[in-house]
Amino acid sequence: MHIINRTLYVADYTTATDKSGRKHLVVIIKGTYVLPLRDEKAQLMETQLPLWVADSATGEPGWSAPEYECDYVLNKPQCDVLLLGTAYAPQGIPTERVAVGLKVGKLNKAFYVTGKRTWVGGLFGVSPGDPAPFTSQAISYDVAFGGYQYSPVHTDNPAVFLQNPVGTGFQKNPEQGSFDGMPMPQTEAAGAPIRSPRRHYTPMSFGPVGRSWPQRAQYAGTYDAVWEEDTFPFLPADFDERYFQAAPEDQQLPVLTAGERVTLFNLTHPALTPSGRLEFTLPNLMVRVRFHPKQGDVTSATARADTLLIEPDQQRFSVTWRISLRLRRSSEEIDLVEIIAPLIETSQPTATASHSAAHGL
Repeated sequence: MHIINRTLYVADYTTATDKSGRKHLVVIIKGTYVLPLRDEKAQLMETQLPLWVADSATGEPGWSAPEYECDYVLNKPQCDVLLLGTAYAPQGIPTERVAVGLKVGKLNKAFYVTGKRTWVGGLFGVSPGDPAPFTSQAISYDVAFGGYQYSPVHTDNPAVFLQNPVGTGFQKNPEQGSFDGMPMPQTEAAGAPIRSPRRHYTPMSFGPVGRSWPQRAQYAGTYDAVWEEDTFPFLPADFDERYFQAAPEDQQLPVLTAGERVTLFNLTHPALTPSGRLEFTLPNLMVRVRFHPKQGDVTSATARADTLLIEPDQQRFSVTWRISLRLRRSSEEIDLVEIIAPLIETSQPTATASHSAAHGL
């Protein structure tokens, strides 16, 4: 089997098995665009980003925030909207606190980012210290509320804030410790400022959620002795495809629509957007895929856009499409997969893949 890609996007395929044990041919397409700065029409970048074949993190995997996720998954029921970026002080003037916002259609998320700060001990207890003024501050779950706390007794078994184990500021037994000088989180929800080390807060970021964090792990299914005896190596019966969603729940859309307006607030360098506000329109998202079997009729369908990743610091955004075809036995049933995007169709194939680069579930 091979792919004829009649677009300027990148594309590949893999096979994946659903929880009923049926095998699917999954075609993944990614298009990377220049981030429009003055509400221009989005243009494709000359160099397209590759499909990610493995997860990556901001630092050491497992000890730092998830960054890019593997693109080779069976299905995403919703569309993930993700942003990897930086908070910028308005007009480049140093400040202690900045409101940042992301809006895509009906999705509207905003929170605050502060400079580096610590807890300060005093006569009447512990209070937040003044944030250090900043002009730019990276946003990730690394600086959001969360993390872990080692016990003086059980140093090999730390207490962990499972909703964000890579963050900062979490204390399992706050009454037992001294907080003076301890780092504080640098992101916080609007209307819920971090005031006390004795409370838990919602971690705020625009990036992907870890696969093992309970926000996603709740959909992974049950892997017990019954599963091992009756179902292994297939997925458990209670597996939910929402597990494949990388974005926080408040950054998921039912569908990504061409012509949708995207607004970023204080997420672009003031030299590029002096007002701190950037708005642009999503391009045509139509991608058609034709499956040519070795026997039988050609099947044609529209791929679904299920991931929007915005990277303002790199002045780019990418859209990922996905479509699957249920197979009787194997991908050898299919002779050819043809990918067509009407507005950027080329006269000659721009890429050909003769085998899959990765395998999903």
